[in-house]
Amino acid sequence: MTLKSDIERTKKVASDLILAYHTSEFFTRLKKPDYSPPSGVSIGSVEHIVFLTLTLSIDPLGDTPEIWDASRDAYDDERTRYLFSPDALCDESSELIIRDLKKAGVSVRQKNDADNWRNVGVSISRRWGGDPGNFIISHHGNARKILDYMRADQFGERNDFPQIIGEKKGTLWISLLKDYAGYDLFCNLDKIPLKADIHIIRSSIALGLVSGKYSGQLQVISRLIGELWRDAFEDYETEGKNITALDVSAPLLNLSKSGCNKRDGKRVICPEYKECPLNSYCINGLFSIGLDGVIMDTNTEL
Repeated sequence: MTLKSDIERTKKVASDLILAYHTSEFFTRLKKPDYSPPSGVSIGSVEHIVFLTLTLSIDPLGDTPEIWDASRDAYDDERTRYLFSPDALCDESSELIIRDLKKAGVSVRQKNDADNWRNVGVSISRRWGGDPGNFIISHHGNARKILDYMRADQFGERNDFPQIIGEKKGTLWISLLKDYAGYDLFCNLDKIPLKADIHIIRSSIALGLVSGKYSGQLQVISRLIGELWRDAFEDYETEGKNITALDVSAPLLNLSKSGCNKRDGKRVICPEYKECPLNSYCINGLFSIGLDGVIMDTNTEL
């Protein structure tokens, strides 16, 4: 393995990527879910936070627009609004929840989705008084501790939100509450690691943050890229700048899906090169990324 990590390039990419994500039309091509509250619900209210929490519990990646649209419609329908009441979910049968989630078009995996939805609702009701915010307050808003607690069986017991577990989905939950519900009681957001999944790995490699020759396990590259981003965030903190994993995760995911995936496995110029606002960082060479492993032969030289 002959790989080179470039922390200064990573820091420059982070700044340019965040700016482009919020200003460039390139990043609007990929349809994004609507995380805003249903009709009649105030942004950041308990109802909004419950809506975000329950819907995320059955969206595998948290980015399926159809699920969020259907969930919003289900809330608007008085016949299915009970689905968003943690207290009501304690009293309803799984069969009724299965039927109504399916009828509303929210459910993809019918029984599993209904069980997940009800379990999260019951946890919110019985352990946290119907308000997920009480769970956050119990950890003094410490984002790192919240993620640790949300890992499955981390403390020898069933976690509070059984389908929002692990760093990836838990991080998304915190991000949704912060960015779309205006929840501002979190602290230690800079301690949240960037979970380097396939999309984060692909876009990070395509941007030249890691370059060289490699053929091997995905986990090795995932760990290397995760550590590189961690070091970049720590540098930013030292410099008094507030850039965290929450700021770059969605842009990197979008970039991978909108462009970088089109050159994966091909020694070609990216078809989106001319339109991509990050094209000045586009790396030369070949990379191929899959669950079965990674192949790289890249360099940052022109």
